[in-house]
Amino acid sequence: MLWKTLLLRSAANLPGELACLLSPDDRVLAHVRYISIQTDVRGGVELEPGSEFGVAFKLILGALTRDCLVGIKFSMSANLPTLLSILQSQQTLQTLYLRTILSTGSLSIGTSLATHGSWVTPTLRNIQKLRITLLKSDENRYEHSAFLLKNTPRLRSLCLVCEPGIMPLLHDPLSKHDAFGGAYTNGETFKTPELIKLQLKGLSLRTYPASIFAYIDFSRLHVLSISQCTNVGTFLTALVAAVPHAAVLSTLELSVYHKPAPMDTQAIEAVVKSASALQKLWLDVGSGSAISVSCLARHETSLRHLALVASSQSGPPPYYSSSELGKILDQVPNLEDLAINFPPISLGSVRFLAAKFKLPAQDEADPDFDEVSSFSESLVCERLMRRDYC
Repeated sequence: MLWKTLLLRSAANLPGELACLLSPDDRVLAHVRYISIQTDVRGGVELEPGSEFGVAFKLILGALTRDCLVGIKFSMSANLPTLLSILQSQQTLQTLYLRTILSTGSLSIGTSLATHGSWVTPTLRNIQKLRITLLKSDENRYEHSAFLLKNTPRLRSLCLVCEPGIMPLLHDPLSKHDAFGGAYTNGETFKTPELIKLQLKGLSLRTYPASIFAYIDFSRLHVLSISQCTNVGTFLTALVAAVPHAAVLSTLELSVYHKPAPMDTQAIEAVVKSASALQKLWLDVGSGSAISVSCLARHETSLRHLALVASSQSGPPPYYSSSELGKILDQVPNLEDLAINFPPISLGSVRFLAAKFKLPAQDEADPDFDEVSSFSESLVCERLMRRDYC
């Protein structure tokens, strides 16, 4: 069996398995292309080079063939020397997921990636998927983000994320530093023309740097996901003003954190209306007002997957009535998947809606099929599982 993905978990008992991994006869590492470094502990966990796990990781990294890795994902913090050692030996990475890059305070190492820009820059040229975690505890978060974004010209998927509850901004209004450059680029404007997927998670969008619209061409995005963010209304309003017709946006996922303001709901509706080619739409308004089903009217032929939900834990969520459900099915007759918040009552008079929503015929002998009753549950479960990943 060929192992292409190697999962390293800090709580695991690696020494017992390390000999097998490093054995040239077993050739386990010969076919590894992806490494995922995970931890069972939430919060500020660091990959400490001197720890048992840190030593094991260093041995594994040293045993890998040069430039064999396609991707590496960190769910724990790593110091700058650790990241530099990876980039030195693996210069063809296409996927790079980072949590926090910790400075060692060493003058010989420097405090940021930019210190080593002359040789680090070429190692980033093939990056297509990038995840950057913005933590308030990381004083170099904006500098690292700006450096990575400036030097990944082939980037196609970008995720900017923070841990729930911290809600940092995308910039520092006082220092003028921001995740897309700001003072770190000396006013230089740069773009990623190939970027087609953007994910923002766990951030405050109360204010945002103007450089986000200079760096990202939103008219080219195919996928836009904004989840667990606060104050989304202002940003979405500016987005619609910048791109009134999002002609290629095919997937839109919006979930708000806490109770959204009325302007947030209006901005969400405006974004939905601005996209003319939506195929997948996921809207979670929390404990806010349900969006009007009228904004779905222009997606009659394109929309295939729709979820209008409310995952509020602070109060009763908004529901859609049976008549509104009927309007949804009339406006978007080509739906294949549907999940909505419906009042907890007997379906009663809504049985007639079955005639409007056609499901493909299934073999009754298939014991695993129960899509009609389990779709909403499975869709919600899928989203819950995906919340920790981008």
